[in-house]
Amino acid sequence: MSISRIVNWVLLLILILFTVQTFVIVYAVQTNQKAQETQNEPGKLAQISSIIETVLALDETSLRVLVSLQPFSDFSVVYPVPEGLPESLASRRVARLLQHRLQTQIEFKRSNEDTPAAPPRVKAFWTGSEGEERLPTLALRDLVILVEDSEGGRSFALEAKASSVLSYWLSRIIIFYAVSSILIVVLGFWIFRVTTKPFLALQKASEALAKDGTFVPVPVQGSGQVRDAFDAFNAMQVRVTGLLEERRRMIAALSHDLKTLLTRFSLRVDYIQSEEQRAKAFDDIDAMNRTLDQMVLYARSEDSLRPDLRHIDLGVLIKQAALPFETPEFSIVTDGIPDDIVLASDPVLLERVVQNIVSNASRFSSRIEITAEITPKEIRVSFADNGCGIPDAEKAEVFKPYYSADSARSKNKAGSGLGFMIIRNFTALLDGRVELADNSPSGLIVRVILPRQT
Repeated sequence: MSISRIVNWVLLLILILFTVQTFVIVYAVQTNQKAQETQNEPGKLAQISSIIETVLALDETSLRVLVSLQPFSDFSVVYPVPEGLPESLASRRVARLLQHRLQTQIEFKRSNEDTPAAPPRVKAFWTGSEGEERLPTLALRDLVILVEDSEGGRSFALEAKASSVLSYWLSRIIIFYAVSSILIVVLGFWIFRVTTKPFLALQKASEALAKDGTFVPVPVQGSGQVRDAFDAFNAMQVRVTGLLEERRRMIAALSHDLKTLLTRFSLRVDYIQSEEQRAKAFDDIDAMNRTLDQMVLYARSEDSLRPDLRHIDLGVLIKQAALPFETPEFSIVTDGIPDDIVLASDPVLLERVVQNIVSNASRFSSRIEITAEITPKEIRVSFADNGCGIPDAEKAEVFKPYYSADSARSKNKAGSGLGFMIIRNFTALLDGRVELADNSPSGLIVRVILPRQT
């Protein structure tokens, strides 16, 4: 998994956790508030009623002392009442409900006394939500209770203190928490994008260099040490690609020069008197020519080739590439290839793969059977010969350049040790892969697996 995908998943997880935590807090606060409203409404009515009775029982001097001390936790006593206060306050349904309940409760208390005094007149004002039908216990902001004592000839007011507006501030804290969480995640996305962008370019350049030796310059950016590292990586890419290109040119030049010498040598072989020695010399020349051809193919397979994808008939291509190798001593069976297998591939590269597999099998076996299997995503082409096979311990080694299996398969057989390397490189250029398996009762199965590109 790439760095960018890991970073995106981590940041998405953080955002989900922040969101879930915010919803949990909101749900807990709302649940707690509703529970308190249900349980504490009668208690709040009794508390307000008790405060009113306490204030009514005080004389003028004591009342002014109480106003200066403000001993009540939820309400402030306002005395005297400023002129025009009742007219400046709006009455809501919940305030009228509260007013009715307080008036009823005070009158009920007075009716139980031996010498009941005239009950005061209570007015309530609350500018909260119009839909409320119960006395809010936590959100008492804007609650004002005006009490007119006709017997004492004075009026006072009770105003809710700021400490009684817990849910009002708590809701704003939750909003601030949610907004800040989102900003932190967005900022984290931006920071990770900025800091990882140079390294993503480095990753792509490394993959291109490792795959086919392509030089992809990495933009030099970031801090001083990061810039130095990118400069060094670009210099290394130039050096590596230069060495690869120099090696390819050297192989091509050597192959050309050696072929010229072999041509001259073949002309001189005709002057050898012994038929037996002349035949052996021509065999050696053919083997050297095959080796040089393999070296040129190997150099091309490591070059930065770009496949030219075309729609081809796989069965026709395999038969055209393989059947020329058929001789009386080596038979080719293609009955297992279904008709009309069409895929998008490079016909030249795919033909080289088939030719190398069949040519290699013709030197170590007397028969090869070619079959094809179609799956929803892949096409598997199997080349099964009846030779002596390759030991399991050496199946991975044969894909290394200039490696020859130490078995009866390679004895007395001239080879460059590049065949399987060329097959694997050309197949990789087609976005495929090569697998080796044992054939029954003997022999080797070379399986070329290609994607179904249409």
